[in-house]
Amino acid sequence: RSPKRNTMELEPVSATAGGDARPTDAERAATYKPGSIVRVRLKNFLTYASVEFRPGPRLNVVIGPNGTGKSTILCAICLGLGGEPPLLGRADDARTFIMHEKDMAIIEIELAPTRDADGKPGPVNIVRRTIERSKGTERGRGKGASTFYINSEVVNKKEVTKLVQETYLLSVDNLCTFLPQDRVGSFSGFDSKQLLIETEKSMSGTKHLFKTHEELIVMEKEIRQNTGSVETIGDKLQQLEVEAQGLELQKEKMEERREAEKQINLLEQKLAWLKFDEKRQEATELKDEKAQAKKKLQDARRSIEPLMQAASEAEEEAEQAKANRRDLESSIKKSQHAQGKNVDKFGKYGDTIEDLLSDLNVLDSTKQNLQRKVVKVKKALAKAESDFADAADGSDLEVLRKDFQDLKHQFISARKESTKAKTAFNQAASMQRDKERDVRKLETKLERLNNEEVQRLERILNDRYLKLDSRAYDWIQQNQKHFRSPVIGPIAAEITNVENEITSRILEQHVPNATFKTYITQNREDYNYITQNR
Repeated sequence: RSPKRNTMELEPVSATAGGDARPTDAERAATYKPGSIVRVRLKNFLTYASVEFRPGPRLNVVIGPNGTGKSTILCAICLGLGGEPPLLGRADDARTFIMHEKDMAIIEIELAPTRDADGKPGPVNIVRRTIERSKGTERGRGKGASTFYINSEVVNKKEVTKLVQETYLLSVDNLCTFLPQDRVGSFSGFDSKQLLIETEKSMSGTKHLFKTHEELIVMEKEIRQNTGSVETIGDKLQQLEVEAQGLELQKEKMEERREAEKQINLLEQKLAWLKFDEKRQEATELKDEKAQAKKKLQDARRSIEPLMQAASEAEEEAEQAKANRRDLESSIKKSQHAQGKNVDKFGKYGDTIEDLLSDLNVLDSTKQNLQRKVVKVKKALAKAESDFADAADGSDLEVLRKDFQDLKHQFISARKESTKAKTAFNQAASMQRDKERDVRKLETKLERLNNEEVQRLERILNDRYLKLDSRAYDWIQQNQKHFRSPVIGPIAAEITNVENEITSRILEQHVPNATFKTYITQNREDYNYITQNR
């Protein structure tokens, strides 16, 4: 079955002249004594699925048939105020009070507040206990299954017991105060002495009345045991005096020890102060050192800023130099390729020159033959003219005229051939001179290309990164005879080839560009000559 939520109010009703009326909340609160139960709420506790009831400030009677849960309310009050199941005489495990097929039971009890001397009420305390079926062990009989709360704050069982017994003077473990139905037999077996003891225990939370009674019983026993004579008492007194003297000596030693301990404590404190002063001095020195180091660090950072900037610029210049070097290497490759072509061309020109020389020799031989032939023709012409002049009007005149005309034609033809040969000779000679001039240029260029130092100097002078003034270099070389000592420079031309890439990077990053362009004179006169004439 699933019981519904029930609410019961157990309050007295006061009759007035006007009729029956319920008291107000303020009137009800004023009638409750400190520690009185104001409200009880149960959830999943035995037969109650959810119930809340408010007892009245005085006598409350719960009436109902058997099995309706009257004793369940009493069990809930006992367990809710910190009691354990053995006090009820029903079970040893609190988990047995959880409703069947439920995992957790809740007991919540609201207690009336205490009042101060002026009658002002203190805070209201609400004690809650939850019992979970999944917590606790079988051997421990469910001791770990309960969780206690005071005003919604988790506390341990001792704090609940202290609040109930010392603040509200309630004792759920005293049968004179709390008598469960299953413990009536035990209570009826008490004799007068046990009833007196339990009554004394229930009179106060601190049980001072019970303790005082116990002390009286012990004192009475001692008085009954001290039935000896006055002599026995005197002996005991002497014995006590001797013991007192011994105790006095011990007291003095204890006082000396306390003084020594105080002195030791004082010295330890002084030692601690000395160590503190020493550490403080060290801390001050370290602080000063830290400040100096910080200042040095700042100075170093300020001093390194130009270097960092220079390094950045050097990196940029290095990248530019690398690009220039790549361009230079490409130019060298092109020059080498051109050099190969020029060498081949030089070889071809050599063959052409040899052919031209051979042709020139042929033309020269032809010219000489033609000249001899012209001389021969001139001689024959002169002879013919002489014979023609000496000849009379005879039959040989026509023959001579015909021979003359033939010789004349031969002479004209020979002269034309001589002129043509002379023109060809002049053209061959001019071509030979041009070829020889080209050969000399190619030889000079080849020699310069083969000269590594000259090539390196040209690369340096033409480097776009260094931007050297080649005119300045040429002026220095042309005027070396005017210097007392050789002028060294530029520095870039004086540095030998650096094959190590790391060394090359260090030079590029740490040596300014202007340094590579510098010329060095070895005396003041050469320096003045350069500054005055350049």
